Amino acid sequence: RVDTAKGLVEYVLTEQRGKLLKETVVFSTLLHRPTNREGVPVILQLGTGDPDHALAAARHVEADVDGIDVNMGCPKKFS
Repeated sequence: RVDTAKGLVEYVLTEQRGKLLKETVVFSTLLHRPTNREGVPVILQLGTGDPDHALAAARHVEADVDGIDVNMGCPKKFS
């Protein structure tokens, strides 16, 4: 989803929990790619504990970034 107030594109996982829907922002990235990057690459750093979510997120932005860094060394639960 696009959050223009924050200037972000958020990849949201929606799960059914009984009668309710639970939304979790898996990652977010800038809404607009910089117009004057002067050769500086745009890299998405992705940290997740679920390989299926990571793959879906990477495929969602692959055309908009120059590279994807998978964070595998962080001691956090989600990495």
